[in-house]
Amino acid sequence: MAEKPGIHPMSNVACPCCGTSQATQRDAIYFCDQCHHRWSSDSQENMQAHYAAQSGRNALPKHYIKRKLDERYEALHDYLDNGMHVVEIGCAEGGLGGLIKSHYNLHYAGVELSQDKQKASKVLDVVCEQPAQLPQHRYDLLLAFHVLEHIADVNQALSQWLQLLTPTAKLVIEVPNQSGHPWIETDRNSEHCHQFDTASLLLLMRRHGLTVCLLQTGMFESPCYPDSIRIVAMREISPAQRVECLVTALISTIGEPFDLCAVGGDFATYLAPSLDFLPVIQLFDSVAQNRLIAGKNVERFSLDKNAGRPVLIASFRYEDDIAKQLLAAGVAEQRIFRLSDILMQVSHHV
Repeated sequence: MAEKPGIHPMSNVACPCCGTSQATQRDAIYFCDQCHHRWSSDSQENMQAHYAAQSGRNALPKHYIKRKLDERYEALHDYLDNGMHVVEIGCAEGGLGGLIKSHYNLHYAGVELSQDKQKASKVLDVVCEQPAQLPQHRYDLLLAFHVLEHIADVNQALSQWLQLLTPTAKLVIEVPNQSGHPWIETDRNSEHCHQFDTASLLLLMRRHGLTVCLLQTGMFESPCYPDSIRIVAMREISPAQRVECLVTALISTIGEPFDLCAVGGDFATYLAPSLDFLPVIQLFDSVAQNRLIAGKNVERFSLDKNAGRPVLIASFRYEDDIAKQLLAAGVAEQRIFRLSDILMQVSHHV
């Protein structure tokens, strides 16, 4: 089959996002045939030299900047706390960091290659040109708003960023969604090496062992880029860490040895794999004939056998009915706990 003019299959060029070697080149742009990522072949050295000479990188009418910074500050509330260490890659003049520091007592570091670093250094705790120059402590949160699309070697950059973080740290990354504007097919900004979509960005995160906790589109950067992708990611949790998270949440919430009520499907999914690590004394269920789980007999609920211990309800569908039955049997309301509440606590804090 004859090739289309200006379009050349490139079987030896690996996509930076999905890693497959099936790309098409059109002029200076590569198109991945698998994840549809688009990227250019510009060198990182050229990009760094360009940015080092720039200033006023965030120069927009004030109402656009306020809209952007206010939205980002509100979105970051769940990930901020006093005493933590935050690093922002591409901090510009330090506008977001200054806003965050006005509400939280935390350490805020910035990385900025352009001349805007001089203004940022007056607002933030420390500002460096490169991530490798940052102080040798680990960060709890990394922010990178509209930075990744500017970096030629995104895999090298992500590897460097991950070295800065604690094992449980989160990354908040935002890039234009494809062209960044629904009316424009191709982003022709010469400073942008990459044009991501949700699929290619997710695949890039997976290549670095990251789990995406949240993905949003339609995030505002500027009138040119009103449609951006924002993700919140963290290192993938190992099976042992998952068990530890759940066990820790159960023990810290209940605070003493407890009994379990309802050993059906929800119990099998969420608690059975962790049962050996939990201070469970007695298993109760409405169906208890000849059942033995982890060396414990399953019995019908009895106030005498419960002996005043807290009771964890391990059923979602029937939790209200079981709670009523326990209350009617004489269990104090404050001694009744629901697995659903604890699971939602884990999913929020992990």
